[in-house]
Amino acid sequence: MKRKRHSVAPHFRIPTPYDPVMGNHLPLAIFHPYIIGKAQAAGISARSDNDVGSGTVTLYILKPGDIALTATLKEVECYTLGGAVDENTFVFLIQDSYDRYWVVQNAQMQPMCWFKFDNALDTSEASESATIQTQWGDGISHDVTQTITVMNLPTHTAGVYEFYADAGDWGTASYSGSGYLWYIVIPECP
Repeated sequence: MKRKRHSVAPHFRIPTPYDPVMGNHLPLAIFHPYIIGKAQAAGISARSDNDVGSGTVTLYILKPGDIALTATLKEVECYTLGGAVDENTFVFLIQDSYDRYWVVQNAQMQPMCWFKFDNALDTSEASESATIQTQWGDGISHDVTQTITVMNLPTHTAGVYEFYADAGDWGTASYSGSGYLWYIVIPECP
């Protein structure tokens, strides 16, 4: 009895980064495993025409057996074939055989947190600074030492917002997907 051979469909092809220096596509075999980085200062510019996007990222490592970010390794220049990446956004990177770092995609961060207001929030304020107390959901843990900005929910009246809170009150927020920006789901009840 003959064994059936299973193979990947021949039309399926994983896209590979284009190397503008060498003028060809880089084979996947020359890439190392994913690295995580955080976009710095002005973020990472988008690709335009025949030019790759670029920016600076701070590289991080993950603790073995955990999904929390630990030590910072170094800042490096990185490149992208995709769209722009905002400042302070975490991304997955791969390193090619020329020691260049390429953005693969934005890293999925934990989507929810309980936070504590650093200052009082009034119904006339669009946002306030806060500190993450705990977080949950699928993804990498956010840096709890970094101050976040929590956005207040607008009402139908311009300049008037839904929530108010005292300094030190707790609340629940949903991550915006970019930088240190979160949206208030509900603050602590007075």
